[in-house]
Order: sequence, then C-alpha cells, then structure tokens
Amino acid sequence: MGRLRRHGLSDRPKPVRPREWKPDRIRAGVGSTRLHPECHHRLPVRRGGRGDRTGRLPGGGSCIRLARRSRVRHRVASARSVSQAAGSGSHRSHRHPDHSHHRWRDPTPPPHRHHPSVHVVRRIRPRRQHGCRGRPRQDFARGGLVNTPIRRLAFILLAVLGLIILDLTYLQVIAGPRYRDDLRNPRVAADRSSTERGPIVTREGIVLAESTPDEDSAQTFTRSYPEGALYAHAVGYTTLLFGSAGLERSYAQDLSSDSDLTISGVIDALLGREQGAEGIRLTFSHPVQETARQALAGQTGAVVAIEPSTGEVLALYSSPSYDPSVLLGESAAGGDGLAVDPLTPLRDRTIDQILAPGSVFKVITAAAALEGGLANPDTLYDDPLELALPGSTAVIRNADRGTCGDGTRVDLATAFRRSCNTVFGQIGIDTGAETIAAVAEAFGFNDEIPFDLPVLASSFPGESLAGDPAATAQSAIGQRDVQATPLQMALVAAVVANDGVLMRPYVVSERFDRDLNILAQSDPLELRRAISPGTAAALSDMMQDVVESGTGRAAQIADAVVGGKTGTAEIPGSDPHAWFVGFAQVEDRTVAVAVVVENGGDAGDEATGGAVAAPIARAVMEAWLRS
Repeated sequence: MGRLRRHGLSDRPKPVRPREWKPDRIRAGVGSTRLHPECHHRLPVRRGGRGDRTGRLPGGGSCIRLARRSRVRHRVASARSVSQAAGSGSHRSHRHPDHSHHRWRDPTPPPHRHHPSVHVVRRIRPRRQHGCRGRPRQDFARGGLVNTPIRRLAFILLAVLGLIILDLTYLQVIAGPRYRDDLRNPRVAADRSSTERGPIVTREGIVLAESTPDEDSAQTFTRSYPEGALYAHAVGYTTLLFGSAGLERSYAQDLSSDSDLTISGVIDALLGREQGAEGIRLTFSHPVQETARQALAGQTGAVVAIEPSTGEVLALYSSPSYDPSVLLGESAAGGDGLAVDPLTPLRDRTIDQILAPGSVFKVITAAAALEGGLANPDTLYDDPLELALPGSTAVIRNADRGTCGDGTRVDLATAFRRSCNTVFGQIGIDTGAETIAAVAEAFGFNDEIPFDLPVLASSFPGESLAGDPAATAQSAIGQRDVQATPLQMALVAAVVANDGVLMRPYVVSERFDRDLNILAQSDPLELRRAISPGTAAALSDMMQDVVESGTGRAAQIADAVVGGKTGTAEIPGSDPHAWFVGFAQVEDRTVAVAVVVENGGDAGDEATGGAVAAPIARAVMEAWLRS
C-alpha cells in the first residue's frame, strides 16, 4: 500500500482494467538515452520506491539496446515503421492506470506527503557491457522542437514555394518583355487598341501620328499616320498584328495614356492632376525631309541631315519606304507583302544597315595622319600608277586607272581633292591600322551611337588589321573590312563642321502634355572632342576644295560655304554604291549630310559619288539653308 501511495495512487480498492500480468521489472522507455560525459557508459536509472540496486548479471552486464528504427512496442520488427511519436516522448503518453502500469508520467507532488522520488545516479555499468557491436540508443535524449516528418514536409513545401517564386520572377522580369512584344499575345493587342496615344509632330507642328476614337466605341482608338511613307521609318508604327517599331516603340511609355499604372500616375491621381497621353515633338524639318524624298526619286538609298553644333537630326529618310496605314487594322493585308519584298522597304537604311563607305572614309584616314603629326596638307607622296600591296599580289589603282598628278609626287590636299586611292593606300600603311582605328572610334566607330532609335555600330577592325599592311591599305580607302551607316558618316561631316567636337544626335526635342505645356526638353550634349581644332580646320579646307574644284562640284550652292567628299564603294558582283558626305553654311545656319545611293541607282555601273550622290546632298542642304 505504501508503494501505491508513493506513486500518487489511492490505496483503496478501485476497479481497474483487466490486463495480462507481466513481471514488474525495470526497463527503459521508448526514446533516446541520456548523454553523459562518461564516454559510452550509461548510468542505471531507478524510479522512486523500486529499490536502490538491480541484481548483478552473471559474467558482467548485458548489452544495452542499440540504435534502431522506432516502432510501436506491439508491432513486429518487420512491420512498416509508423510516424514519430509526439515531442513529449512515447513513454509519457496518456494511459489509464492499472495494477501493473501506473501512468508513466512525472507524478504531481501530493500536498500532504513527501515529494515523489527522482532519478538518481546509482552506479556505472561495467565497461564490458559495451562490447556489443553498434551504437547505443539514446533513449533519454531530448528530442527537437519539430518532429522529423514535419520538418521534412516543411523543407519540401519551402522548396516548392521557392520554385514558384523563381518561375514568377523569370516570367515577369526576364521573359516579360518577350511576352509583351509577342504578336500572339491578345492582351497586348487589346491594350493597344484601348489605349490613347499622344501625337507626334515635327518642329513646325505637322502631325505625323495621332490617335482618334472609333465611331462605334469611345473606349477604343485608331492610330493614323497622316504623312504616310515620308516619316515611316523614323516614326514607326504600333499595330495589332505587327507590333511596334521606330519612335512608337522607343517612346511607347511616354506616348501611352496608361500612366495611371505607374507611381507618377498614382501620385497625379491622388493630387487631382489631369492625366493623359503625352506628345513628342521631333527635330525633323519638314521641307528638308520632303526634299530628301524627292531627291532620291525612287532610288534605293538613304539621306541623313544633322545640325552640327547641336546634334539635331533634320532629316532621316530611307528609300524605298512604306505607308504604315497598310499595317493597321485586324486584317492588315499589305503587311505580309512588305515583309517579303526583295527591296526590304521595312528596313531603315539610315541606321539599320551598314555598307562599305568607299572614299568618304578618306576623311578619317586623313584625320588620323594629321592628328598623329605624320602629315599636313602640303606633305608630298609618291604618285604611282598602281600601289603594290606588301605581302600580297593585289594592287590598288585609282578610279580612272591613271596617276593622281603628274606621276611623280603629289601633296595630301591634291590627293584628297582628286580622291587618289594609291596615295591614301600608302597613307594607311604609314599611319597604321591601330592609329586609324583610334581616330575612327573618336568619330563613333566600333561603338553604339547614343540615339533615340537603335543604331547598328559602324566598324573599323583595327586589331585584326594590325600586322596586315595590305588589308590596312584597302581599308584606309573605305573598302574591305570597313562598314558604316549613313548616320555615322553624317556625324563624321558634322565633326569637321563643328571644329572637331562630336555632339550627341537626337530626334526628340521635347515632350508636351494635352495643353501643350512642355514637360521635358532635349538639350545639346557634347560627347567628346574627336579631333583637334587644327585638324578640323585642315579637313574643312580640303573638303571645300573637293566641292570647288574636285570630284564634288555637283554639290556647290550659291552664296554658301560647302565642303564634302565623294565616294564610290566597289561591291563584288554588283554595281558600286555612290556616297557623298559634306556640310554647308550660310551665316548662322549649318547642316551636315550623308547620302548613299545603293548600287548606283539609275546610273548603275557608271555611278560615282560625285555624279549621283552629290546632287542629292546639294538639294537637301539647300532646303535647310533656304528654309
């Protein structure tokens, strides 16, 4: 009876649950054994009232239980394991007491009796006891805060959540632009038709693009391009089936009226400000652009006109062109024909095509020789009938297959005026590919031009040409490995006209709101000094000689200072490209131009830069000077 009282049980008779009798013995409960600093020894634990010692075993202590997978006591060893027990331990579960099992839990101290006995260290087991193979179970070790199955499940859920976050990040950040521009995306198409876009106008205020509400629904808008093919490449288009291009694409955020989705739009809405699509004003001069179209007269080519001191683009015309209205609507029947047209009217030849510049590149070759102190306009060079290239069987000849001068010696200015290939091939060898490349890069080659529209990079591969004098000589006259856009060559002429300073070209001069209030303006930005003022002055004089008495006489303008350089780029298996780059000035008005007519235009294989491209340049420059 005293034993029952020590365990907190009543000593009075009470009904108990029937149970098979088992001998009362000391045994460890299910769980982990307690750790002890005494190496692998284990201390026997005794419960209150069950005696202070256990009987010694013959021949030493028996093996303690080894670490095995947990299982329910009444299940066979081969049965499938069950879930882990609760954190309080399987031996502390709630059970009904009976005569053999008295609730194996920590008893509550009774108020009028002694405290229940506690676990005490009795003695250390003999070391022999651990001769058994295996690691002993830690039956009395304290478990973690979270059960292993729950912890594993949490790791799996966290991994799945991480994969979802990574997938959403990829879709929104990396693949988002691709999905947004995908023509198969119906949401984008619906947004374009339901979003009002601001107008695009020239410097004179002529509307180039505008949105008008549909007659059937005021919630949908139709984009129109009143000037048609005249500004098609620069302005671009925004359509349901063909996406967007040009300034319509580059300034889509500014032109769209969905600013309420942006932070600034939310702020404007909270402050009660009127919201709407913004318009943009371009630097284009309508008379100059129209003149460029008329001057090309259906030939394949491009015209670029720039104000040298500011970088304003006055004209940007590519021929053949197209009418953006054929791309509008849900059918857009004419769009497929434009895409397969062999003349590629959708290509903007002013910025999206690189060609061999021919002799107009001699401006850069001469600049490299002048900047390096290797020559001046009066420096004399040999005047051979042909230039034999070192390490090669190829030769360089002049366009007329004759000598540049009298066949003995000729100065740099004369060779420039007459566009002598033999002399400039030798200048290229003497100057070196790396020096020419450095000057070309100062003009903008081998780099992306900062512009409102994407521009292909013009190239002069100085590193690959180094050590190859034959290739350097051919590249120095604008052939072989040199490629340039008309915009890049217009910048070359603009640098000479602007005392050697390269300005950032731009076509968007300002952004304005519905009430024509100016929201932002583009200010002239100096990119760098490409060449010294002395070199620019020398090049300017030599280019003026070209127009006055050289190959560019067709570019002369009355009462104006005009300088230029002609070029005829030879194309294997095809007619040559006709080039002209130059500048013109009347009082406070200056313009720099670049003109290219592909495959000679109407002149075919008889085309030269002076005969085909120079008259076009004269008309364009005069349109700006007289406007």
